[in-house]
Amino acid sequence: MPYPRNPFFTGREKVLEQLYAALTSNGTAALNGLGGIGKTETVVEYAHQHRADYKAVLWAKADLREALVLDLVAIANLLNLPEKDAQDQNRAVAAVKRWLEVNTDWLLILDNADDLTMAREFIPTDGKGYVLLTTRAQATGGIAQRVEIEEMEP
Repeated sequence: MPYPRNPFFTGREKVLEQLYAALTSNGTAALNGLGGIGKTETVVEYAHQHRADYKAVLWAKADLREALVLDLVAIANLLNLPEKDAQDQNRAVAAVKRWLEVNTDWLLILDNADDLTMAREFIPTDGKGYVLLTTRAQATGGIAQRVEIEEMEP
């Protein structure tokens, strides 16, 4: 987890429950909402609350392909995969994807995955874990069960 738990996080219990339900029933969930509304902060809280439910919690920025590739290379290093130091970053990315396909009970968070077509390329098709995305994209049906987050009441 690249972010510590926010000790002042409050509210969003319903959204956190919806995320848990979506992940357990579908395996993939997308927290959808406007920019700056608190999607990342909510997912950070979810990950900290449910950390014990997963063997690994892995986080990658998915706003740009380059950022996602770099974070997946960092995950290869974190997992100590043999391809972690490969000159060709695509080898490390493929190794992470294979790891996700053969291991179980992991949570992969793709933050700011507004380009769902691009994000889909990096999600394992035969994964035995869970994928949680934050996105501004409205249509997530083909890739994930959508959970909407709205502005909190003052």
